[in-house]
Amino acid sequence: MKVGKLRKWRNKFISLTVTAFLIPVLRIFFLEDAIKKGPEAAVVVILGVLGVSLLIFEGRIRRRLKLSPKLGVEQVPNETPERHAARELAAEVQRQWEKEARRRGLVTEPPLMQIGWSLDPERTQAGLDTALVEELRVHDRRTPSVDALAEFFRTIGPPKILVLLGEAESGKSVAAVLLTLGLLKYRAETAPVPVLFTLASWDPSLRLSDWLKQRLTEEYPWLRAKEDYGDDAAERLLRRGLVLPILDGLDELPKDKQAGVIAAIKESSLLLPGLALTCRIEDYEDVERTEYLRGAVVIRLARMTPEQTSSYLRNAESPKYRARWDRVIAELQTNPAGPLASALSSPLMVALAHEVYEDAESQPEELLKLGDRVAIEAHLLDAFVPALFPARPDPDRTGGRWRVVDARRWLGQLAAGMERRNDTDLRWWELSADARPATSILAGLVAAATAMLSVGLAVGVLFEPYVGVIVGGVTATALGVICAVNKPPKPSEIQVKLTGNVLSALMSGLTIGVIVMAVGTVVRGAGFGLAAGLVFGMPIGVLYGLTKPDATPREMSPRYLLRRDLYVGLTYGAAYGIPAGVVGWLLSNNALIALVLGFACALAGGLLYGPIWIVALRSSKVGVVAFVHLALATLWLAPRRKLPWHVMKFLADAHELGVLRQVGGVYQFRHYRLQKALAGSTTGVGGGHPPA
Repeated sequence: MKVGKLRKWRNKFISLTVTAFLIPVLRIFFLEDAIKKGPEAAVVVILGVLGVSLLIFEGRIRRRLKLSPKLGVEQVPNETPERHAARELAAEVQRQWEKEARRRGLVTEPPLMQIGWSLDPERTQAGLDTALVEELRVHDRRTPSVDALAEFFRTIGPPKILVLLGEAESGKSVAAVLLTLGLLKYRAETAPVPVLFTLASWDPSLRLSDWLKQRLTEEYPWLRAKEDYGDDAAERLLRRGLVLPILDGLDELPKDKQAGVIAAIKESSLLLPGLALTCRIEDYEDVERTEYLRGAVVIRLARMTPEQTSSYLRNAESPKYRARWDRVIAELQTNPAGPLASALSSPLMVALAHEVYEDAESQPEELLKLGDRVAIEAHLLDAFVPALFPARPDPDRTGGRWRVVDARRWLGQLAAGMERRNDTDLRWWELSADARPATSILAGLVAAATAMLSVGLAVGVLFEPYVGVIVGGVTATALGVICAVNKPPKPSEIQVKLTGNVLSALMSGLTIGVIVMAVGTVVRGAGFGLAAGLVFGMPIGVLYGLTKPDATPREMSPRYLLRRDLYVGLTYGAAYGIPAGVVGWLLSNNALIALVLGFACALAGGLLYGPIWIVALRSSKVGVVAFVHLALATLWLAPRRKLPWHVMKFLADAHELGVLRQVGGVYQFRHYRLQKALAGSTTGVGGGHPPA
């Protein structure tokens, strides 16, 4: 028997055991006198057996009644699920990085910024024909368009591994984006899909294929939709060679992890259709002493020449104001080895110079007054944020609602928190980490209050008030402690599709409804059991039947993750609150009690996740939902002027202005040097180096 089938039957056996155990326990401890009621006992047995049978044989019944949902995404005739998933993945990756490239100003015709590169013949032993090697040995190859690196990559033979090396700020991440887009532009229908991954989240305990699978399902969670793409689509895409990884930022990792990545690539190279890797030169040289990528083609990105820098500064400016740059360009041309030319030889500093002095009233020639390269770079990093945000609110410009003094302080706080966590990803659901232990205590209090209200009131209505106080107090204490200790969860990855398969949802509702009927009959009799099953169990079961992984290929932005998390919370809150209120009214015949019980259960359903896992001793799966952690962070930090009240709007504006970049559902600072400058730190963190 396969592992998957064993796991399914194991889970159903556990469900059967728990159900068989709970019914007699409830019977003995709460309604001993009801045991004497023969007809009621018969109802309990019938409902219990029916509910457990539905639970165990649900999948078989679905197949027999043809209740399995049909594919929800349009398919090409005779297209396999893998090809279908690959086609959707290619379209989504292209949308994602084209949008980000346009925002970063990387995609222009003709290109404004030229990044030169040349073959590293000492490290390249295979993969290119001799004539091409000789051509690249004596001539620097330039990137005249977005497709140039992709065109070069297609000439590489097996194992088709390309390593892009460069100095700090040489544009390695830019090159990775352009390579991804170039390969997608000319991708054949059956060719692998290039997908860009940042190595900052590398997990050394995983094989490369397992880590890639994890990243795929996190960045593109719609691949988890079995009804649309089949079982384990991400793993099948990798196993069939339909994903070509572009791994950016080996140098972002601590040095003790870098060799492990190279070893993992070597182990998996024959299973992949190709691979690209970016790294700083000095880090790669260190790694080569212990791990070597045999057969890889290695290229080196060049610093920008004074001519390239001058061309960019001139062409990026409006013709009317180009004369402002004349003195700077003259200095670059006449003193190509001087401090200004040295500072403006990296794509980062050249772009910052343009943006810092983009205002027509600014004076770029003040760069000439700075003494050396370090001073010029420090000035550009320091002046970047003030150049983007206004001194006073100006609603007519992007980011105009934020004063520069506030924006700089908030960005500094965010950067400092990321430095403390040794992280380059800015996840909104982890902002509460910057306010611990206060936010941890608040999360525990939210969980405890919600549990006390919902559980305590429900048990008190069912039995006696003092029983509700005891059970509610114990539950509140347990949940409060667990939620205070656990880390913030990721945003919900599911979607409640009200237009989903109705028969499938009804099947789920019937299953849970029958089980609730059985338990309700044990507790308060057959009449109450029937009402509880129909009014409470079935609606919640239907909701779970309509809940699926989000199968719509779309941009996985931070704001979308927040909207989806809020929507799921509101939906579950309503699904628990409304039926609970109705049941409370049936039990108490008191509108106030029904209203309070419904409200309490709505809070529990919307703000908490996984309380039932406490029974299975899996407390790590229990907690307060992600958007609550964001709210707690805002409530604690905003009055202290460490965060804006409208955090997501501020982050979106910072992204639009180019302070932040977006990678899937998280933000990153435009460059690690900017993060460190804003954090007020001058030392490296975690043994790694800033990514290019």
